[in-house]
Amino acid sequence: MSSTCVEKIEQSSEAQQVPDDPVVQYIALRNDLDWPLGAIVAQGAHVSVKAIEEFREHEDTQSYLQAVDSMHKVVVGCKDESALSGLKQKLDDNSVDHSCWIEQPEGILVALATRPYVKSAIKKMFRKFPLLRK
Repeated sequence: MSSTCVEKIEQSSEAQQVPDDPVVQYIALRNDLDWPLGAIVAQGAHVSVKAIEEFREHEDTQSYLQAVDSMHKVVVGCKDESALSGLKQKLDDNSVDHSCWIEQPEGILVALATRPYVKSAIKKMFRKFPLLRK
């Protein structure tokens, strides 16, 4: 990762929420699961709330929650568990705060969500993943 990208991630807490570069939460869901749409949506809701809770003290999360009526989320699809695991590793390698949702009792990774970030700071890491479509 370039030092510019690292600097943007580190500085994201200093950025103000502006329309052309909002604070967003990225959610990645597997789209290979043969589950009802409601079950897939529930996984995204679970992991979103989990990430908000785990990083609730972060300044970006607090800013995101103060604008509760204008929250931005970007929901992308991963073709399978391997792709989602690869994204998780990429986020780990780049010190991007995120949470994972492991479905029980199956014990399978089904979703992940970042804490809120200024969009420009992390959108590059999600570029190869299309918006989720059902």
